[in-house]
Amino acid sequence: METYLTDITSLKLKPRSLDDYWSKSRNDIIPGVGKHRLDKLQPEYLERMYRAMLDAGHAPSHVVKVHRILSRVLKIAHRRHIVGENVAALVDPPRLDETEANPFTKEEAKAFLEAASKRPTFMRWIVGVGMGFRQGETLGLRWSYVDLEAELFRPERQLQRLTWRHGCDNPHACGGRLHRFEPCPPESCGRSTTSCSHGWTADHWIRAPTTRNSRSCSRKPGSMTAACTTGAATPPARS
Repeated sequence: METYLTDITSLKLKPRSLDDYWSKSRNDIIPGVGKHRLDKLQPEYLERMYRAMLDAGHAPSHVVKVHRILSRVLKIAHRRHIVGENVAALVDPPRLDETEANPFTKEEAKAFLEAASKRPTFMRWIVGVGMGFRQGETLGLRWSYVDLEAELFRPERQLQRLTWRHGCDNPHACGGRLHRFEPCPPESCGRSTTSCSHGWTADHWIRAPTTRNSRSCSRKPGSMTAACTTGAATPPARS
């Protein structure tokens, strides 16, 4: 999974989609079937994992996404002769029930916009509710994407907040000034060192590595947002 996400998928997916792949791999796929060799994977293992996920309260749509990720990984592994067969193709994922959209009524939309008008960012909500844009499309909208004569809005780009990443190769060394080499004073936490709320470890009284110091790191990435190309022109909603 790590090879697939690091060397293959990272070249194709947008940052937010890649983060979602990593999340489902860490939380679902690796704990579910990670103990099995890739070439020894059986359809029954996947079916048990899907059943366990549903029993744990995951929505069928979540399980289907996990199935698609795993199926894609095994498809590439089969293409490269790492496995003899894509066993995910032998497994039926949970059935998704079609849910009917439940949009705002005219009265609900008016009430929502009246409440949003009191906020300094009310314009994004007007565009979002009036046009049906996603949040990223609304934030990424520019006047150059608006054709008033043709009455078209083109949500060509999205503005999204990315998962925080440290700018240094060694975050622990970068945050050395934040490390503590003495135990917590009893009056500051009142707990034993093994369950200290401040995060000190009992081995060497050194705070466990953290990425919080990345906020002040001189080598952190310069931007927390990314602009992504998205859909085609969309006609404005009419009242």
